[in-house]
Amino acid sequence: MAPRRPGKPAERRLLSPRRALPAPAAAVLLLALTLSSCSALSPRRITLQALEAAPVTRVKRFEPSVVTDPQSLAPLARRLTARVDLIHVRSAADWERLRAVAPRIGGAPDFSRGAVVGLAVHSGRPLEPGWPLDIDALRVFDGCGLLSATFHGGSFLADGSTYLRLVQAPDLQGVVAVELNGARFYPD
Repeated sequence: MAPRRPGKPAERRLLSPRRALPAPAAAVLLLALTLSSCSALSPRRITLQALEAAPVTRVKRFEPSVVTDPQSLAPLARRLTARVDLIHVRSAADWERLRAVAPRIGGAPDFSRGAVVGLAVHSGRPLEPGWPLDIDALRVFDGCGLLSATFHGGSFLADGSTYLRLVQAPDLQGVVAVELNGARFYPD
């Protein structure tokens, strides 16, 4: 039998460690990878230390939204855990696709200023008041981002609800690392 992990049962399911790496291994992995999706001019090597040392970027926050059809997010999403997706929006067409299932986010931003990124959490409806997810910080280095967020555990009604938080940062081209409640995830 596997040893029990600390934390509330809902948090353990949400933050499955199957994709998280220890910090030293992650630094080596990021150092070894060429991250061409972040640098518009040429592929560059971005280290985790460079992302962590970058200042917190001032972001434009969009209205949080409940997603009416989570399957429609698939073209814009990268799976981080069984219940959390990284959302990446780069164009007005992608924005309209997202807006069709999350109408509260409003009109399309100016994508020449940077990409829109966020997290979708497939938690169900929280029984306590408040939004189940907050984006705490975004650090950007050479177009690449480290997104830090907090999931607020608790009791949830398993009704299939998906909650969305989005931000836009100047010069952001892509997120290469996500920190969720202290666990790190590295999208494919």
